[in-house]
Amino acid sequence: MESTDTSAEQHAPTGIEPVQDTAALHRFEVFLFTAVATVLVVRAYLAATGYPQVGGKELHIAHVLWGGLLLGIAVVTSIIGQGTRVHTRAAFIGGIGFGLFIDEIGKFLTKDVNYFFTPAIAIMYVVFVLFYLTVRIILGRRRLTDRRRIALAAGAVADQILGQLDARGRARALALLAPVQVEADVAASLRDALQEQPTHRPGIEDRISRLRDRVARASGAALEHRWVRGVLLVLITVVIIVQLLAAILIAAVSVTVELDLTGIDLIILIINSATSLLVAAGLIALALHRTKSGYRLIQLGLVVDLLIRQVLSFGQEQFGALTSFFVELLLLVAVRWWARKEDALIG
Repeated sequence: MESTDTSAEQHAPTGIEPVQDTAALHRFEVFLFTAVATVLVVRAYLAATGYPQVGGKELHIAHVLWGGLLLGIAVVTSIIGQGTRVHTRAAFIGGIGFGLFIDEIGKFLTKDVNYFFTPAIAIMYVVFVLFYLTVRIILGRRRLTDRRRIALAAGAVADQILGQLDARGRARALALLAPVQVEADVAASLRDALQEQPTHRPGIEDRISRLRDRVARASGAALEHRWVRGVLLVLITVVIIVQLLAAILIAAVSVTVELDLTGIDLIILIINSATSLLVAAGLIALALHRTKSGYRLIQLGLVVDLLIRQVLSFGQEQFGALTSFFVELLLLVAVRWWARKEDALIG
């Protein structure tokens, strides 16, 4: 029977990131971000080349077929391969395949096989967001029982045997085993195995991980500076003021000149107003030194805007909404980092 002990829920030792299944989250992020990048690259390439057809006059080899082929390759790779490195490569290949597949969703939702179906971008956006939220919820709620900790550490030992375990992965595996009480003899054997220092054969995944870590450290160091936080909070303030003024102006014009607004326009107007008020309340809380509630309100406003208004914006403007999306996403990342930092200081 699987353990339900409370020790399984303890945090990692100081200096080690939280001992959830971070490898699984990393592989999923590789898959999802690769899929998003593939859609952007494909759409940009097709627009630049005049939407060529591959296959000749009578045939057209749609890139959804290449997507299916790459998805098949990814599945087979994950089935027959061993080690985290192989699974990461499968996630990368699968991400390209999924991006090629979902990019042609407009063709399969319309009778006239319309690749340029206007809501297609919004549908892709919803799929990606739901994918991300669902996986984060699943991984976040997956309890780290003693047996799950042992299983994850055993996977690290397998990586070590294959020469795919670096120092960071070893430290994470040892942190996973630290609170284990059930099957203590197995945990002890895994600790002993992880103490060995076999030759690590760096791969492209290691270089990408090192680059990601350097970027994360540099970003964290930048966000710690007071002037960086000040600039970004001013940017948030400007964005919110512009959105709120735009909402007020549209509402006033629609009343005075009896401008007919569509249902989507009205929803965007309401969401703009709601997110503006939430973020404004958060900024006021920060000014009153209520930092924890302030960051939460700002996060809530940005998340609501990203999950609702941006969907509608993509439906209306297609890729014209990308600039606003990336700006808000970067602001949300910064605010989340400050919130976590604040929680750590309070804790």
